[in-house]
Order: sequence, then structure tokens, then C-alpha cells
Amino acid sequence: MTRTEAGVRQEENPLSEMFAVVRNDEDQYSIWPRHRPVPAGWHPTGVAGAQDDCLAHIARVWTDLRPRGARRPETGPVRAVHHTDRLQLRQVLPAEMPCRLVDGHRHPAWAPGYPLARTRDRARALLAGPDGSRPRPVMYDIVLTSTGSVVGDLGYGAAGTGAREIWYALEPLSRGHGYATEAVDALATWVLARPGVDTVTVTVDEADADGAGVAIRAGFSLAAGGDGARVFHRSADSRSARHEEATA
Repeated sequence: MTRTEAGVRQEENPLSEMFAVVRNDEDQYSIWPRHRPVPAGWHPTGVAGAQDDCLAHIARVWTDLRPRGARRPETGPVRAVHHTDRLQLRQVLPAEMPCRLVDGHRHPAWAPGYPLARTRDRARALLAGPDGSRPRPVMYDIVLTSTGSVVGDLGYGAAGTGAREIWYALEPLSRGHGYATEAVDALATWVLARPGVDTVTVTVDEADADGAGVAIRAGFSLAAGGDGARVFHRSADSRSARHEEATA
């Protein structure tokens, strides 16, 4: 067994050399199959080996997960982070969107089932830019505070005058722990506190009982149904009434 200069093992078995560590112009790392051309915007680092070894190398060298632009506070974007009892809702910056669309990309902080297909769809839409005069939608990683693992994402966008629509996606192994309810409740509370916003909505498939349960537990009420979907809404007034009931 030999080691590369970067310390990643290279075994005689060719299966151990299936991946290469790549880096983009924002100093973000990923792994990529060695036999495939590296996607535009990504560059080989010279480190290659088994998948686990490559991920371990990334975990050692990628200590600041912010893209390069965000490390310059005088010019870079500011990342919003909201905290709950168990979660961090960490804003996904525009420079971080493309890596969610690259097949084979595995950030070491991502849970095994992340990103989901819905995550990729949202990332494509966000990269396409805002719709006309509407504000640009905002996306957040759902991060477990205890482990730093990204288990899903959620976000919001304009849904008419004074209204915002919230969406969310949670990877399968992280469901059933109340994370989605906790995240949606926290984001809805924050969005409703913003100037000019009086209603937030969540749309779920008509057959999605779990999604409806998340909306109801997060303080939403059924507003409309039909065409295979149900729309739940929550207002600042309903939040206040819910709080009064809980403290009565």
C-alpha cells in the first residue's frame, strides 16, 4: 500500500482508485469518478483513491465550509442562520447551488439520502433567477446541531401580495423525529415577522398524510384542496392565537 503526497491511500485494487478529489473556484470540494471528465468549473486536486479515503481527505482539508466569496465580509454575501432547539437553518448561498446538481457529488456533511430530487429541482429554479419583479426565493440547509449533518432543506418564495410559500424536503432516514415540523414552524415564524408578509402557505400532495401532519403541527390550517394538492396557510394572527392556547 502506498500513499499520495496528500495522504490519501491508493491500494493495488483498482476499485480503491475510482474517485478523485476536485475543487471549484469557490474553494469547495467534492469527489468525482476518475474515469469521467471533470465538470466545468471544477478542477482536479491531484488526490485520488477509494471513496471513503477521498471523503476523509476532504473532511481534513475543507475546514471552512463557506465559499470563498463569503469569506470576504467587505464584498461577500452574508449567510442567514436561524436556530431552533435541535436545528440550524443555514442559508444556501448562490455559489453553493451548482454542487447540488452534480451527479456523484458527496459533501461530507450531507446525510446519506441528501440531496433529494426535490432539492435538485429547487436548486435549478433558484439558479434560473427570480420571476419578474418577485423577490428571489431563499433556500436553507436543515442542519442537525448535534452532528453538523445536513438532513434536508427548506425555503420560501413569493406567493402573491403579502404571502410567501414555504417548501421543505427531508432525507428518508431523518424522518419521524419531528425535524420537519421544527424547521417549518421556525421558518414560518421568522417569515411572518418580516415587513409586508401576513400569510405563509405550504402545499402538499393530496395523498401525502405525513406532509399534511407537518403543516398542521407547525400551526397551519387547511385553506384549499383539489387538483391533487392541499394548501395549508398560517397567518400572524393564527400564530398569536396558537401561542395563547399553549400558554393558557
